[in-house]
Amino acid sequence: LSTFINISHAQDTLKILSFGDLFLGSWAVEAIDTNGIDYPFRGTLHLIQSADLAIANLEGPFTNHSIPFVEKRYTFHGPPWICQGLSIAGIHAVNLANNHILDFGFRGLDDTFSTLSSHNILAVGAGKTFQETYQPAWLISNGTVIALLGFSTTFPEEFWADNFRGGTAFPYRDMVIQTLKTARSNADVVIVQIHWGAELRKSPKPYQIELARLFVDHGADVVIGHHAHVPMGIEIYRGVPIFYGLGNYAFASYSNRAGGMAAEVAFLEGKLIAGRIIPLNVTNVEVEFSPTILENNAKQQFINNIITLSNHLNNHSTLDIDGNLILSK
Repeated sequence: LSTFINISHAQDTLKILSFGDLFLGSWAVEAIDTNGIDYPFRGTLHLIQSADLAIANLEGPFTNHSIPFVEKRYTFHGPPWICQGLSIAGIHAVNLANNHILDFGFRGLDDTFSTLSSHNILAVGAGKTFQETYQPAWLISNGTVIALLGFSTTFPEEFWADNFRGGTAFPYRDMVIQTLKTARSNADVVIVQIHWGAELRKSPKPYQIELARLFVDHGADVVIGHHAHVPMGIEIYRGVPIFYGLGNYAFASYSNRAGGMAAEVAFLEGKLIAGRIIPLNVTNVEVEFSPTILENNAKQQFINNIITLSNHLNNHSTLDIDGNLILSK
């Protein structure tokens, strides 16, 4: 399992781009087979290529294994050949701590690790042993060391790593503190990804707020949430942005209730200097598994909605009308 890559960027500023849930199995397979391996990323490719580091939540393993691990209503997996599209587009790392990565057991997880590694894509949030599950992924870009961490609170509980086997990284308080201490002492920038909350819920539960602040209190520079399939508000806590939910990215579902956005943050010498959200059209009856960037009225309505959701989480505005983070307070 690869845990380190070196990336380069042309500017002094380090720009990190995060997407929400990425799932390219099911109906998406035929669309990719028809339109080309990079098809899901074409509408956002310029965004990815303008970033120094691009990450997403991989919602399901890359495997051809077909025996489910536990009985579930929905099980996700995508054929390994589809991973090449992530690599071509420029996705550097993915979070595996979620409620689908072990849908086809540890064989499916092993297939995912080997597939990602063969395309030089880092993975966080899952492992073959308890300790491996909590290991950060490390990137170096022009001398800046970045640590990526992944956690999941989502069921089934059988997915969570324990002392006897690996799985996904549940955010046990002692493991959060220990893992962040390691990351903080070795990295200039620490990014936490977390799969949590409830599907289609636009406001965080109390435990999500408490957990997000725990991440920040112990060294996170940005907290990126996902799982709800809809975008959620943004809290600025101790100067650190908490994106409670990015919603969907390229996701093989025809649900008309899903929404999504990208989050972009910029660092200079390890200090957060800017951030913004980029509203996306992820409605697949319109974009057919290849998200596009919302413009004009649709974009403004989206941003206004996130401003409203964010105002419930802060005692001051956290976004301007263009979707840029207000970090000064």
